[in-house]
Amino acid sequence: MAVENSGGSCSYYIVHVPDPISGGDPYNAECLDVIENLEMTPHESNVFKALWRKAAERQGKKKKGNSALRDSQKIAFISARILHNEERKWK
Repeated sequence: MAVENSGGSCSYYIVHVPDPISGGDPYNAECLDVIENLEMTPHESNVFKALWRKAAERQGKKKKGNSALRDSQKIAFISARILHNEERKWK
């Protein structure tokens, strides 16, 4: 399993899309491009990146010093904060 941790653009944040649902040519999607183009909040982007890393690890791309458990804990913690903030808006 390839292990990477450069602080910059890393292979575990890139996925090849061989057969796009909308048609067209195959392409490489980068996590940060998706985050920026969807204008995610910092909390949303942290959850998204953790989910992305968990999936990438199953494909043999791993962030050095990271684990699926750590990403799961991060997802749960940040998601709880997102929920808390949304609930405050409805009070």
